Amino acid sequence: YVMSQFHGDEIHLSWFLLRQNEMKYVTYGSGKEVPPRLFNLTNDPNEMNDLAQDSSYSIMIQDMDKLLMTIINYPAVAANVESYNKESYILWRSSFSDQTQFNNTISNHIRWQESWAYDNEGSFEAIDAWLKTPNDTFFWAFPNSDKN
Repeated sequence: YVMSQFHGDEIHLSWFLLRQNEMKYVTYGSGKEVPPRLFNLTNDPNEMNDLAQDSSYSIMIQDMDKLLMTIINYPAVAANVESYNKESYILWRSSFSDQTQFNNTISNHIRWQESWAYDNEGSFEAIDAWLKTPNDTFFWAFPNSDKN
């Protein structure tokens, strides 16, 4: 098997994958926020057919998840990454001399300035809400989820 993980920008959840033979299993965050994904890379090399939606693969999904957990405790890693992200944001935010400098940077000099301009106040509120959430849950990213 092969295992991989990703914790980067432009995506709010860490993801973890396990490749075993022709099958590729992917889970996100703590594994509870969004459904996992499963692909047969031989039959579907472009990953267009998510087999996780097919109940006949439920045992395979459980088995692959158990194997992945023997390699990496991905919920704990995702929580650690979330903690790091929050701590890094707080340090970055504190590097500005005042609120005006911070607001100017957020509004005009970062790669997501267009989405920030769409709802500036809502963006600040979302960050404040994110900073208050526990690091072992990522449901803040899914406000309409029934898992809250």
